[in-house]
This record gives sequence, structure tokens and C-alpha cells, in this order.
Amino acid sequence: MPGQQRGRNGKPPGVNLTPGVNLTPGVAIMPGVKITPDMNFSQRMNFSPITDSLYIGTTPSASDYFRLRGLNVALVINLRVERPPIRDRYPQPLKTLWLPVFDTPLVPIPIYALNKGVRAALEVIQQGRVVYVHCAAGVHRAPALGSAILIAQGYSAEQAMRTIKERRPIADPHAWYIRRRILRFAKNWNPPIPLAQEADTMTK
Repeated sequence: MPGQQRGRNGKPPGVNLTPGVNLTPGVAIMPGVKITPDMNFSQRMNFSPITDSLYIGTTPSASDYFRLRGLNVALVINLRVERPPIRDRYPQPLKTLWLPVFDTPLVPIPIYALNKGVRAALEVIQQGRVVYVHCAAGVHRAPALGSAILIAQGYSAEQAMRTIKERRPIADPHAWYIRRRILRFAKNWNPPIPLAQEADTMTK
């Protein structure tokens, strides 16, 4: 477009990350969804704070781990079946959890994977730290687990999906095959019994 501002790489500012996806603020990346200035983007990673203790986004690079530490992140959960976690070379590396799941209605996200991710996340959140959940684009798989984490914290399934959609417009937890797994998780979720309560129960 004549007169359009260009960056050093010849692309308009904000165009990065996913091929064919324009990340310039105010530009629609899919029907009805626009990038907003409050969304945090870099050339390697973009993310959205959902709550003070939960961030959802794309895959961090090795150099992004430093930024995550500055955000008080203590656990990075990777839901990409196609890519294992990138190694953190810091002397005290961030804790990572790999839950390889597919983003397709043909292979539903296993409920046991959501359970495992939620239990790991709750341990970190209870310590006052932040959990970073990611998939490839932060659209389906990460919002599914993010919704499950919110449900475990007391949100209804609808509240959890709505909150994630509001805080990360690109997310689509309402996609039918993602929503179905979130609702299934909400129906079957059993909060873990605190150790003290469990010991008390065993003595009765």
C-alpha cells in the first residue's frame, strides 16, 4: 500500500510470528478479531495476561525465558505435540511441563492431560507465582488448559471461556471441539485433597 510505514525487514510494524498473520494493532487477523494494543507481542513470543497468575500465549524461545522470569513465571506448560519445550540454559532453569496434545477434532485433548496440567499449575499459583501456558498460536490448546485452570480456581466453564476470550481475543475456546473438552473437564474435575485434610481423613 503506497505510503504505508515499513520496518527494517520491509514489513509493516507488527507483522511477525505466524506466516500470513498480520499482528499490527487494529488489524483483523480473523473475522471479528483484531489485535489490540494491550496484547504483548515480540518477534518470538506473544502472550496475554488472563489473570495475575495465568498467562496464555505462543511458544517462547530460549531468550524469552529471561522475560518470563521477569514476569514471575515459575512454570511453562507446553501443549504442542509437534515441538518439545525449548531448553532453558539458565543455571536455575524455569520448570517446564510438556503435555503433547493435538489441535484437531479427530484427536480430542485427553482429560487426563488437562488434569495433569491443572494440578501442576495450582501448585505454582498457590505459591504466589505465575503459570505460562502455550501452544503454537495460543488459540485452541492453551485456552483449553487455561479454561481448565480457571475452572479449578472456582470459575464456571462459561465464565472461564468468556474471560479468556475477553483477555485474549485471538483465542477461541468456544470452537466446538475445544469447548466440548472444557465442559467435560468441568463436569469431571475433582479438586485435590490437601495433605493435612487427607491425613485427617485417614485417621478417622
